[in-house]
Amino acid sequence: MRSISLTWTNEIDDDEAIVFVSTVQKAIQIAWEQLPRKGNLVPPPEIKPFGNWILENADPEMDYVSFQWYLDSAIDRETGSLRTDRFLELVLREPWQQRAPHYDLSLVHMPLQDGQGRSISGLAVRGRAAILSVHRLRSLQDNWLALIVLRRLTMHYVGQMLAVPIPDVRGTMDCQAVCVMRPADTLAGLIAYSEQEINAGTSYCEQCRLEMGQRLVGSHFGNN
Repeated sequence: MRSISLTWTNEIDDDEAIVFVSTVQKAIQIAWEQLPRKGNLVPPPEIKPFGNWILENADPEMDYVSFQWYLDSAIDRETGSLRTDRFLELVLREPWQQRAPHYDLSLVHMPLQDGQGRSISGLAVRGRAAILSVHRLRSLQDNWLALIVLRRLTMHYVGQMLAVPIPDVRGTMDCQAVCVMRPADTLAGLIAYSEQEINAGTSYCEQCRLEMGQRLVGSHFGNN
């Protein structure tokens, strides 16, 4: 089973880091609960919270020497935004991914932009890695609401990281149910969906739960 590496910047506060890590744990638990209990020999994925890591006793000029190196290499100097396409490319090319493929999920404090320069809250390479930011959320005066939206955003990108929804199953890459896998491009949209899902008492819909379980098994045994 592929492990899940979690990283975040030093500027992420304790409440945000706790919500981030605990939400990933909960999301994986939900996926794991979809697997049959009887005769299931597949081990659960290991979640590795590295935070803002740095290799000890390594040359600071080396590539891949720290989490900060990824950020410095992907920052857009003109805008101060992190280029998510560059960042994720570095993640997928890192030597540890080559030796032992795993999932990567990162949380940062700075604004994000995609390859076309558009402002976004997160981006994923489906089935591999994802990055999300609290930058927009920190404009909210209600800290409780900001953490609720962070939880929703984290669950969404865990699903994206696992490549859910499965387009071959549903004919679309976007979930249409009251579910955290609905895409939201704006802060207002994230808040509205978060409130809808809380009122409905749901996070992932039934179909997304089933597909997340399938993806976990697939990451262990392969597509065949």
